[in-house]
Amino acid sequence: MRLKEIRLERGLSQADLASLSGIDKSHLSRLESGVRTPNYQTLKTLADALEISIDVIFNEPSSIVPITEIRYYDCQSDNIGNDMLAIDPGKFPGVRPADLLALDVSGDEMSPTISPGDTAIFNTADMAIQDGIFVFKTPNGVALGRIVLSKITGVITVASDNPNHRDQDVADPGDLNIMGRVVGAQRHF
Repeated sequence: MRLKEIRLERGLSQADLASLSGIDKSHLSRLESGVRTPNYQTLKTLADALEISIDVIFNEPSSIVPITEIRYYDCQSDNIGNDMLAIDPGKFPGVRPADLLALDVSGDEMSPTISPGDTAIFNTADMAIQDGIFVFKTPNGVALGRIVLSKITGVITVASDNPNHRDQDVADPGDLNIMGRVVGAQRHF
């Protein structure tokens, strides 16, 4: 059984896993050491807490990385995004692969955080106006920007990480044509 190995891979202590699963820490210790054999319900509870299937607890890790294809914009002026990009969906926990899109970045508005030539991956299901980096649809294609909410004034600003670009205050949040929140970027060397 690989319970301890999986727990350690995820950076969890026994106390963390006990808290996530609701299973007593001493019982987890006995399961990991092989003193106790888990019943089906215990295995299901642990698998759910670790967000894995039960068979992963018993099987050796696969050297095969699961790959999903997502729609891909080959540049920021691409309005259609008909190309496809292969990604490992496991790198984006909690996000459905069907909600992911990718964009090859050509502008420098988010440099040095996301630079020209990088691929930004964004979640189209997360369009709530909140702090973070987002992809916006514009008349010229798409653009990246950081939404900053002022807790004092309530002003919404679309900021650039590049000091050579000006930040813009947004008078009407309905004017923001958000395509999704950036959840990752791949740097190409």
